[in-house]
Amino acid sequence: MSFIKSPRTVFAEKKGNRLYSKVRTPLKPGEYTEYYYPPDTCILSRDDSWKCFAEKPYLVIPSEGHYLLVVPSWVPVRAGFLVYQSPGWRVYRVDFYAYWAGLIPEELRGEFKLEPTFKTIRVYGRLVTGSPEELDRLWDRLRGHLLRREEEGIRVKRGHVFPLMVELVKMGVLPFTPTPVRFRDVWKTDIVLRDYQEEALTFFQERGNVVVLWPPGAGKTYFAVHLIARLSGKTLIVTPTLSLADQWYRVLKEHLFGARVGAWHESMKVEGDVTVTTYQSAPYFRDRGFELIVLDECQHLPSNVFSQIAGFKTKYRLGLTASPYREDGREALIYALCGFPYGANWHELVEREVVRKPTVTVVRTWNKYSALKQVLGMLKGPTLIFCDSIGLGKALERELGIPFVYGEHSLRERLKVVEENERVICSRIFDEGMDLPDIRNVVEVDFLGGSRRQSLQRVGRLMHSRYRGLKHYILMTPEELERYGKRLYSLYERDFTVKFIEA
Repeated sequence: MSFIKSPRTVFAEKKGNRLYSKVRTPLKPGEYTEYYYPPDTCILSRDDSWKCFAEKPYLVIPSEGHYLLVVPSWVPVRAGFLVYQSPGWRVYRVDFYAYWAGLIPEELRGEFKLEPTFKTIRVYGRLVTGSPEELDRLWDRLRGHLLRREEEGIRVKRGHVFPLMVELVKMGVLPFTPTPVRFRDVWKTDIVLRDYQEEALTFFQERGNVVVLWPPGAGKTYFAVHLIARLSGKTLIVTPTLSLADQWYRVLKEHLFGARVGAWHESMKVEGDVTVTTYQSAPYFRDRGFELIVLDECQHLPSNVFSQIAGFKTKYRLGLTASPYREDGREALIYALCGFPYGANWHELVEREVVRKPTVTVVRTWNKYSALKQVLGMLKGPTLIFCDSIGLGKALERELGIPFVYGEHSLRERLKVVEENERVICSRIFDEGMDLPDIRNVVEVDFLGGSRRQSLQRVGRLMHSRYRGLKHYILMTPEELERYGKRLYSLYERDFTVKFIEA
């Protein structure tokens, strides 16, 4: 990337019809070159050394397994995961996860030599294959996970397959073997895919293990249902909450024909050709075999409890997430346990208006209650007010007369409250998977610390909306902004416009 350069002449006083009627500068009259990033940053310089910065206004620092990208805050260059921000600077971590998540612009990829440690290594169950040279290097570097050398490759120790895959992912290796998919087309669906979804279907058909990273509102659920119909084989769908399980069940019953749809969780225990369950209830299916396992909100999968689900017997695997973040540093497992990433280029879907980005405004205030009333006084249309604290949510319900929806309400009750009220206070149960196309505004009063995942998910509620002019407000005390400001990093990484105001 480079500055746009334009010749300028600085005059001691106005002469003729120039671009500027007056230029305030300590520079002497003479010929200069103006370097600027449109629309509002310009610099006049006679010093040739400035050209180095003008052509490359950032610093790339190699580190072990990743790079740091250091950029002045006023320069619109970004790549990877934002790890530090001050009024003058931003620092990004650029690694393989950033590459797979689509967070490195095409024009910057040449700056980062992200070459995988191994190029031929693949994992087939407990057998690792690859070129003789790379198998030798693998044996030396990861011996603790490996059992013995065999004619076909290297046998992995029992119970060490996933730890090995995590290590390989950290080295930039996606150790999956592409498995071409055969569609049977016995079941039917009335879901017609859009062109970008058809491209994803082809990607899946060529590989068989895929993580779809589309933004909220881009149709991940409907894509999955269409895929299930094409495969027409025994399928398990795993979700993090009962609300999402109920939502999947309703979509399947409405749009999938010829298959028995079941649900297995604390509220219902009926198996079908396609069964919806939760991460908590999924161990019941540990010894079953499936054609396809769909892992919804698969950023939950790497937890100690849920990662065992990745070991279930299945021919194909589909992970779905818009927020591949974890605060415990286990992002590697999202890919290690699910498959090849796809659909990380959000910019293209925003440009095509498949989804819409709201403007995000951070309200810095010492009095959240007063700021909330002020913000609500400006907003028109259906509004969600997020409040993680149950006690605070109930207090706001009493003070403002706005209904509060939280865990004790069923999905039907939640949707009924949203349909009957223009404004609703909700807990984090609305963070994931809620498709509310009529919502126009979101206000966050209380949140989960510095969680980048939650921040992106809550903005995502508006990306489902059918309207324009969407508004998202986050109320933060100065102390919260200092301690938890990193929750905004996921928004910067996805090029959201974030404004700050005082109240």
